Amino acid sequence: MLPLSCCSDNIKQMNFNITITEYTHGTYKIWSYFLSNDSIIVTKFSTNDLPPEIVVKRLLTEKEKNSFNDFIKRFPLASLKKEYSDDKVEGESHFIFDITISNQNKQIYVYFSAQKNLQDLSGKINQLIPEPYRIWYETYNK
Repeated sequence: MLPLSCCSDNIKQMNFNITITEYTHGTYKIWSYFLSNDSIIVTKFSTNDLPPEIVVKRLLTEKEKNSFNDFIKRFPLASLKKEYSDDKVEGESHFIFDITISNQNKQIYVYFSAQKNLQDLSGKINQLIPEPYRIWYETYNK
């Protein structure tokens, strides 16, 4: 029989908070995706002065928690730059990824630029939410 301490790394939960915010026309917030160790909240914002609408708010299942924990353990936050942008593109949307894992935080600005790790993160979050509310960044430029 193995001592419990041998396997503690496998079950250790990472503390994390991830907020992905999509903006249009420079400053108008249109979507916000908040994910923590145990829950997800998706908020839709209006550009017509209507109040924000929470379209998804739920706790994660144990299977989802474990899956995200494994993903976060391998996520290379330290190696990501603070900005990914394609200045040759003129568009109206951009994303801000605000990611905290354990005691490390990084805010990343993304403007019409595909970054694989951030797309993988978006895709992982998209697995948790219904299709009409998914983050379109996952499929950008693929």
